[in-house]
Amino acid sequence: MYGLDKNVKLDFLVGNELTQVSVGAYQVILRLAGDIEISIEGRCDLTDDDGTTTQIHAKSPQDTARLSVLVKSTVSNVTNRGDGSVQLAFSNGYSLLITDSNKNFESYQISRPSNDAIVV
Repeated sequence: MYGLDKNVKLDFLVGNELTQVSVGAYQVILRLAGDIEISIEGRCDLTDDDGTTTQIHAKSPQDTARLSVLVKSTVSNVTNRGDGSVQLAFSNGYSLLITDSNKNFESYQISRPSNDAIVV
């Protein structure tokens, strides 16, 4: 909804283990070490270690449950793609592209202690 400025640095995500995936009716929350949370209300694309990509919609709990494959993996790289989307690479070979998929509502938020949340 708000977009993500291409100059926003997200390096603080690198090195943090994904410890929990919370699945709700219209939202999925990824909890990482360091009290970091990524709340997704839109669409994301999960790519496995073989290169197969699955589109996941936060409004579908059956879809979002697939993200549990990332639990206990560490964020090895993060890319702000400059188009409102964020690409996370994980230590297990998977990657997650979180998109600014809804121009009328919030698509995702990234929050960490003692800093303002990033809302897209």
